[in-house]
Amino acid sequence: MLVTSILAHCDPVPDQSHTMRGVTLAEDPMLVDRVPTNTVFYCRLDGNTHAVTISQTPNGMRYVYGPMMGAPELVLDRAVDDVLIETHDDIGRIRFGKIRFVNGIYAYNAYYKYAITDENGVALQPDPNSPYPNASFMRGLTVTKNTEIDQPIFGRKCILDRSYDAIATLDSH
Repeated sequence: MLVTSILAHCDPVPDQSHTMRGVTLAEDPMLVDRVPTNTVFYCRLDGNTHAVTISQTPNGMRYVYGPMMGAPELVLDRAVDDVLIETHDDIGRIRFGKIRFVNGIYAYNAYYKYAITDENGVALQPDPNSPYPNASFMRGLTVTKNTEIDQPIFGRKCILDRSYDAIATLDSH
């Protein structure tokens, strides 16, 4: 399953002068995010210096992490069956999705999550001016060692207006 119709960048209102792919443009990379076709997760991490992109490829999925300018620090290509894709949209008070790439003893987890109710079971209301389900919505990246999922050795939230995900459109496995 390939994701199509992905915008060329994550600006909430795309600037039509930046819609062509594969063209070198005179632009400030700190202001414009280039998101490759078939991207299922993109995020600029808080601190605004690094980004994560997860894309579907003809042979599976690719994870790329690195600085906004310069060569990636980590690229992982995996068959789809070697990537954990999980979505939980029908249970509990929290909705989430994640994509996990394993590399040796490390796992790289890109995720989104949000609460649908508060601790008392009261539904959280959406902001009509926001594209997100409610104010609890977040995206992020964690790195864990030896499957210690609850004890990340690295964790950063995404800058929401500089992020995108289509995890919920993927088949969980």
